Amino acid sequence: HTHTHTRARAMVLLRRVEVRASGAHGRGVFALERIARGECWWRFDEESCDAYTHDEAWARATSLEAAAQGGDGEAAEALRDMCWFGYYAPTARAWVVARDGAQFVNHCGEDASRANWGGQPAGVSFERVCDEACYATRDIEAGEEILEDYGTYGHGEWEAAFLRRFCPERADFEDTVEKKDALVQIDAGATAEEA
Repeated sequence: HTHTHTRARAMVLLRRVEVRASGAHGRGVFALERIARGECWWRFDEESCDAYTHDEAWARATSLEAAAQGGDGEAAEALRDMCWFGYYAPTARAWVVARDGAQFVNHCGEDASRANWGGQPAGVSFERVCDEACYATRDIEAGEEILEDYGTYGHGEWEAAFLRRFCPERADFEDTVEKKDALVQIDAGATAEEA
């Protein structure tokens, strides 16, 4: 699928990265400087991300779907972006849609060792949507594509029903991703050999 970034918003990033063509899929996010293991490179920001409760997400998607069925191409694109660029934050019980460039981080594929972010440092909680953040699970070198293991996301019944209803293609893709029980736990003081 080709997705168009429709709203221009500044990337709220804690490290220098850029979005460019990816060998993995479409566009990807690449580090412009070294990001150390355990370092946060992205954090949720209400100015550059949308967060919806279950009811809000369902209502928004229903509204966009109705408009798209009526021939509104912008609504069709907005629904596609909401589904493809979103992820479920289970502890916060929210559907989060990044619109700051982070939505272009690609899946590592079947080789989970390629993933270099998506962990959770000791003592860090994602209980509220404003706590959502991305941490390097290993050192990421300048020029390297930032990849994640989509299987570490908090998949659940609500997400499956939402995607099956509004974006069957994404639901089918999610069915191919091996689900993990939890995020990688990061001890920032550990060496790469201990990871």
